[in-house]
Amino acid sequence: MDSSKLRLDYAAFKVRPSEGTRFVIRKNKDSLFQMILDELSTWSLNLEIRLRLLIQLYNYILCCEDAIASHMKTIFRVLLKYVDDDSKEVQHVVLNIAYAVAFFLSPDVVFPYFLENLFVPEGGSEGMLRQSLKTRLQILNELVRGANKEKLAPHIRTLINVLASLELESSESANIVEQLLCLVELIMDSAKEQCKEYRSRLFSTILNVAASSGGVCQPAIDHNLEKLRTYCNLESSQQLYSLELPAQLKSLADESKGWNKTSTRRFAFKLLVLNAGEAIEDYWELVVAVLENCTQQAKDFELKCDVIMFLENVIDVYGETPKLEEFTEKMLVKVLIPCCVWKAGKYHSNVRRTSINCICKIVNKNLIARAVLYNHYQGLMSVLKSCLEDEWAADLRLASCALLKALIAFLSDHLTGIFLKHVDIDYSDIYPLLLSRLDDSQDAVRLEAFAALSAFLATSKVKIKE
Repeated sequence: MDSSKLRLDYAAFKVRPSEGTRFVIRKNKDSLFQMILDELSTWSLNLEIRLRLLIQLYNYILCCEDAIASHMKTIFRVLLKYVDDDSKEVQHVVLNIAYAVAFFLSPDVVFPYFLENLFVPEGGSEGMLRQSLKTRLQILNELVRGANKEKLAPHIRTLINVLASLELESSESANIVEQLLCLVELIMDSAKEQCKEYRSRLFSTILNVAASSGGVCQPAIDHNLEKLRTYCNLESSQQLYSLELPAQLKSLADESKGWNKTSTRRFAFKLLVLNAGEAIEDYWELVVAVLENCTQQAKDFELKCDVIMFLENVIDVYGETPKLEEFTEKMLVKVLIPCCVWKAGKYHSNVRRTSINCICKIVNKNLIARAVLYNHYQGLMSVLKSCLEDEWAADLRLASCALLKALIAFLSDHLTGIFLKHVDIDYSDIYPLLLSRLDDSQDAVRLEAFAALSAFLATSKVKIKE
């Protein structure tokens, strides 16, 4: 045993207890432990007594070492009772006790019992479990930190399964995320080369923790991913993403059919896509499938808005990627145009406006072929006309005028026979639509409509049918 790794923060001695001290305490350990654990089981102790008793228990553990095995279950109950104590110092002693238990006892003794009971709700109360999740994770972190790393290897799979089984909310506190990431790092440091075997589970776990973080702890998330890459002997993070993308996206594509506005996994999807880099180029089909599932008619408007705004981010990040243009037609037809269709409820106008803005960005960045947009012109104009005539949503009318102006500029080569019978697309709706918007109640809409009308009239060979 390497006594140099002992924690002596609250110890009555500065080095490992002498052999004589250990002998005396061990000989009387049953009566000593029973006495102190009985005292700690009462609820009327003041802070000074609680702290003194816990420090005394800690000192007994340092003296008894592996002889504490027979009292492990009782010690565990004490840890759970006092880990949420109001006093930070009491919590700190409790975490030192957890470390000492793992230090002296074999992981084969500690982890089966602790992992089975640590995240079980007491009295069936999930709420109480969630309130103490941070401190319970702290206990588990100390157990892993204190355990013999070689003997811990057989329990790595169980630790990962426990971590993956935790129900994370869509916006966990920074403290919980910090403890989760600390636990993942400790597991990887214990597993080392074994990380190759658990790469997918670890990657998925880090992704889910990142998704629940609400944007906090990003440096720690990046650090964990880099450590996973290192232990898996991969050359770059892009290689890690390229190995994990297929399975992750297929799983997300299946799951996305049941997502709603509270589904945490959609944040994992967003992080995965936005950070994949060049590795994403072969998987746009799966990305479009997830987007389509999330924008079905019955889905929450919050989910639709979130997904479409995410699509705008995708366009910003991957706008220079050649393969993206191959899938913009599917994004337009399967995701964006359906989201522009009118639906009852004032909040759904936000979905329509967001979709119009996204289409406008695609057009302005030349991410769709003119021939493709030409083929879907009629369907797009049908929903655009409805958006322009929505008298209750000025921001939607403004966005629609901006899109119409962008379309006129983009398709100017095809606007060569407006209102003539031989033209295979009927552009005759544009003129009256824009004229009606010149009388809009909002100045901004009138100005945008005038700009669109100017662009329309400036196109070559414009003829107005009498």
